[in-house]
Amino acid sequence: MKNSILLLFSIFLFFSCNNLEEKSLPAIKGKAYELTIVIEKTDWKNSPGDSIISIFAKEIDNLPQPEPEFSITQIPPNAFTSVFKHHRNILNIKIGNSGKTGVFYTKDVWAKPQQYVTIKAKNYKEFSELVSKHKEELFDFFENAETQRTKDTYSTFIDKKLVTRIKKNHQISLTIPKGYKIDMDTTDFIWLSLETEKYIQGIFIYSYNYTDTNTFTKDYLIKKRNEFLLKYVPSSTAGSYMTTETLAPISFQNYKQNNTYSTTIKGLWKVEKNFMGGPFISVSKLDEKTNRIITVEGFVYFPNNKKRNLIKQLEVICNSLTFD
Repeated sequence: MKNSILLLFSIFLFFSCNNLEEKSLPAIKGKAYELTIVIEKTDWKNSPGDSIISIFAKEIDNLPQPEPEFSITQIPPNAFTSVFKHHRNILNIKIGNSGKTGVFYTKDVWAKPQQYVTIKAKNYKEFSELVSKHKEELFDFFENAETQRTKDTYSTFIDKKLVTRIKKNHQISLTIPKGYKIDMDTTDFIWLSLETEKYIQGIFIYSYNYTDTNTFTKDYLIKKRNEFLLKYVPSSTAGSYMTTETLAPISFQNYKQNNTYSTTIKGLWKVEKNFMGGPFISVSKLDEKTNRIITVEGFVYFPNNKKRNLIKQLEVICNSLTFD
């Protein structure tokens, strides 16, 4: 009996300590899409550093100014103190390791919700092979985490009144955080905006009848986009309106998601006879119940400034589209 009580007490103490340790982890530090790389300076200046830069600091498509996928900070191991250990995304590279080598994924090591990866290799050749084999999952590990953090934040600060109004009037569901206001709400077009002293994030939602699968082509969707913008988003200058910048590359992805036709378009918008412009993302899905194409797109206006994080926030909102 005495041994049983001691055993139960030990188990209780073990789980209590673990729970206390989990709860005591501090919140992560740093801005979205920042990545701390822990690596020796000599390794960073050689091929290992080049390999990591090619994965995480490659230029993002469809932005008006060059911006990397992640903003990288390189830290030598002897400087990796508590100041950096609480960062949101950490990649620890150990070359010359005599123990087990490989790519090791961990979460919430020193903070929450933290993403932590260790790459251990005996030499440069082995490191290159590991990175080449795992480069896509390495990128996705950090990219998906940032997307999920944005989703979690928006779910916490959702504008229930605005979401309910859109659901009631248009039979669609979107996760929209607080701060957005309605600039226009017609039967087939909604315009939402979040305006600060520095930038504007805008959301357009529009719908039209579905005819056939030829609807889901880049040319057709851009044509419909320009029609709606011409009709509903004029400028104060006569003959001026928002449209698509066709001289810049336009990314297009066509796929089926949960047996629903869906597309994603990324490009640049402009205002005819004006100097305004910026990036946009557009997500279109087929609502089979109502036989409608629903398009949700976000755009950013933030001249001469970095727009990566702002457009990625809008991407999360656009991809939250579901139907009642």
